[in-house]
Amino acid sequence: MSEKITMKEKVAYALANLGNIPIQTILSSYLLIFYTNVVGLDPAACATLFLIARVLDGLNDPVVGFIIDHMPTGKMGHFRPTLMLGTLLCSLNFLLLWFGPLMAPTGKLAIAYVSYLLIGVMFPIMDISLNSLLPVMTSDAEERNALSSLKGFVYMLGMFGLNMVAPLIIGDTTQSAGYKKLILLVTCIVFVFSELGALGVKERV
Repeated sequence: MSEKITMKEKVAYALANLGNIPIQTILSSYLLIFYTNVVGLDPAACATLFLIARVLDGLNDPVVGFIIDHMPTGKMGHFRPTLMLGTLLCSLNFLLLWFGPLMAPTGKLAIAYVSYLLIGVMFPIMDISLNSLLPVMTSDAEERNALSSLKGFVYMLGMFGLNMVAPLIIGDTTQSAGYKKLILLVTCIVFVFSELGALGVKERV
């Protein structure tokens, strides 16, 4: 009989999933507006960047998944260390993605290209590790179903809350002040929630 998942562990798993939501949500909703309205980048150059990134995504995920799958298993398990490392790298990259082009006196487009293409590698480290946790936390089918339901509820709640709050924080989409507040807040949520979540769960299988 498999060990039951404790309430503390379920809370940690929920936190880890909440920490996984904001990055792609904010990128897809606001990055193009930010790059064109605030940073002043050419819309066509940004569109080309996003197209290149989508093409590379088809290569990034399988490669990252293969590397994670072949990483050694340590005392913390197999996926928790890569989740924690991926969270750190992704959080730093996320900050560079916004503040790099904004603060750089020259080379804004180059910084945007490098940091956006890097996020296509860094985020899968975090995302694949998180999605791989559920099967290794328990072999009990009922527990897995409960965790899966919890994950779906957390995603729905997190997306709804973020989509409600983000526009209020940003305010005027042509000014940088609101974006700065949102990005700093989002980065803190991603890092703290994901790291605490990774520390609070166990790999049993």
